[in-house]
Amino acid sequence: MNTPDFLQNTDWGLFKIRYNRDGTVNLTGISTGHHNFVFHGIVMQVCWFLFGFFLLASKRYFRANWLLMHILHIILGTIVFVVTTYFGLKIIQYFSWNIHPDYHQIMGTIMLGFASLTSLMGITTTAFMHLYKGDLPWTDYDKARNFAFIHRYLGYFTLILGNATCMAGYFNYV
Repeated sequence: MNTPDFLQNTDWGLFKIRYNRDGTVNLTGISTGHHNFVFHGIVMQVCWFLFGFFLLASKRYFRANWLLMHILHIILGTIVFVVTTYFGLKIIQYFSWNIHPDYHQIMGTIMLGFASLTSLMGITTTAFMHLYKGDLPWTDYDKARNFAFIHRYLGYFTLILGNATCMAGYFNYV
């Protein structure tokens, strides 16, 4: 380059330093979307810590009104899945669909897969339980029970992984 001006951007693009020909230095902020990272983190933490606890508790501990808790579990599970998918893909889109090799982004990408699989298993479990009317002695009930077993333990793992991913993001970006 034929210009003595020199621009330096940080990895995250949080500021710009310009060394001018006359020896002066300009330090200016640039639009980074940093608020998007913070909002993403807050939303994911609410989903996986607060809503995740209620997803677990609605099926494990709050059994006084099973149907109400089942409906709450379905609604919260859908919200957590949709929000996780939307905000996860939104951040990946921010990075031009590239996954940087840091542990939070790798865990987050894996988390998208586990959240999808857990939700799919929950939908399958509910469908099999809804289809079973007590008319078949064993087939549908056994299938529903198998899907429920997989959904339950996959849900525990996904809840732990979701919270670990949130904490990894917190420690990575703070």
